[in-house]
Amino acid sequence: MPTPTRRPRNVSRLLHTTQLVIDNTLADPEIQMLAGVYGYTAAKMQAGTDLRAAAVNTINAQVVATDKQHQATAQVQAAEKTARANYRELAAIVRIVFGKRSGRSIARNLLRPEPSRRDKFLTAAKNLLNSAIYDSTVAAVLAEYGYPSARLEAERGALNALEEALRMQRLAKIEAEIAADKRQKALLDLEDWLAQYRVIAKIALRHKPELFDKLGFTTRAPEVAAQPGAAEEVEQEG
Repeated sequence: MPTPTRRPRNVSRLLHTTQLVIDNTLADPEIQMLAGVYGYTAAKMQAGTDLRAAAVNTINAQVVATDKQHQATAQVQAAEKTARANYRELAAIVRIVFGKRSGRSIARNLLRPEPSRRDKFLTAAKNLLNSAIYDSTVAAVLAEYGYPSARLEAERGALNALEEALRMQRLAKIEAEIAADKRQKALLDLEDWLAQYRVIAKIALRHKPELFDKLGFTTRAPEVAAQPGAAEEVEQEG
């Protein structure tokens, strides 16, 4: 879904004004009659109500998606911390036990510093664990230094957990982007509906400006304290 290039104005004001205008229209028979002449019947008001509800739902959905992305990032950070700690300890043991003169590739590969890039780290960690697990000579020696096969398999499991956490993080990022796009589109649709009704109401009520004023297009939204992760959300609706 392409992201709309236009951004909605103040969201809390948009939601508040839309609800106020719809309520005031439906509460006044004369406004209903005059607006109805120009197509703004109860059905059109319901369409505005539906657009507003859809906008609120997308706001709430984005909050959920963003929170899910934050949780996924936290899981990646925790999994990476564990995987790197495992790698450093095993690498230290291998360097001490085998040494760079042993001629074994497992030792030679550890002459380079630990990769800082995540993809390169994953490759280095996998190579280290594969050598430690599948080279029977290496595995036998490491078992004497606190690394039996069960521990090595557990550390490979921790590395797999990091890869899975990264996959979930990528999915959560995509979902958050989609949720943000849907939110923006829903708010713009609502903004367009309200802008059009404002113009039509101005025409329909041109002989009775007091009725136009009564609708509440110029009423400011009440101040709402900002909520973490949902700075522009003003309410929760099912």
